Amino acid sequence: MRQTTIQLLLLSALVASPSLAGAAECLIGSMKGIPEADAETVADIVCDAIRVRGVDVGQPSFDARGGEAYRIDARPLGSKLFLTVTHVGTEGGNLGRATLDVATIEEVLVAAPRLAEMILDRKSADQTAKVSSLVGDETRQYQKKAGETLWGLGFSGIAVPGADVFPGMGLVFRGTFETEDFGVVGDLRITGGDKKAVIDQATIFSASINGRYFFLDGGWSPYIGGGLGWSALTLVNDDFDTSDSGMGGNVELGFEFLRFYKSRLQVDFRVDLPFFDLKQQDESDWDWRTGKTTERSGKSKYFAPMTFGVTYLWW
Repeated sequence: MRQTTIQLLLLSALVASPSLAGAAECLIGSMKGIPEADAETVADIVCDAIRVRGVDVGQPSFDARGGEAYRIDARPLGSKLFLTVTHVGTEGGNLGRATLDVATIEEVLVAAPRLAEMILDRKSADQTAKVSSLVGDETRQYQKKAGETLWGLGFSGIAVPGADVFPGMGLVFRGTFETEDFGVVGDLRITGGDKKAVIDQATIFSASINGRYFFLDGGWSPYIGGGLGWSALTLVNDDFDTSDSGMGGNVELGFEFLRFYKSRLQVDFRVDLPFFDLKQQDESDWDWRTGKTTERSGKSKYFAPMTFGVTYLWW
């Protein structure tokens, strides 16, 4: 009878003690500022996620028994929590550690399966992230530096070195994004030279993307810039009448005013640098005396048109 009683007591102790029965402890670690009931729930949710992956883990407890354990810590930082699972060995050694930050304590439900995967499979937070399981700072909106987007309309004229072109009326359509020091400009300009009182005529159609640097941070600033784009140039003078189109670069300088306001006034001077020459068509002469035709290659010449204008921008 006495031997049977002793056996029953030993069996009861074996069942009651998770460490003796082979189950790892679910240890509630440091959870400052979290109510005790919530702390137990957090630990139980995380340990249950570990159980789902086939590991025998006991019920949450504040008291360590000295065996293998999964310790759950929750360290607050403002309104967010840093959840940490530490795998503690039977001799007290640290066998692994996994941490995720959550925006609210309710996100523990989403973070727990990832913590279990991280601690058991030795994976990083990035390796366990999925579209449906992002938590904390993984979903935050990144801060960006300030800038302004403006749209503008202006007028322009043209001059072509090597040709007697009188500036006529042209239009500028512009969109720009500006910071304090830099700007990115999308520019569309249609500019022609007036034939009145002069023989020569030039027309340019260009679309370009430019970068600009502003020298001052006050209400006005000079700037320099440059970019690439596509242009079509037509030129008519005494011995040259042709047109062509293609890619090209440009350089510019100018002034921007009203920088303290939602509007801008820009005065600019730009030199377009086409990547092509203007070339006349080949010509042929027929000699009636001999009946022979002589082919003459058309002349080719490079022109770098200059445009200047005033543009008003707003947003």
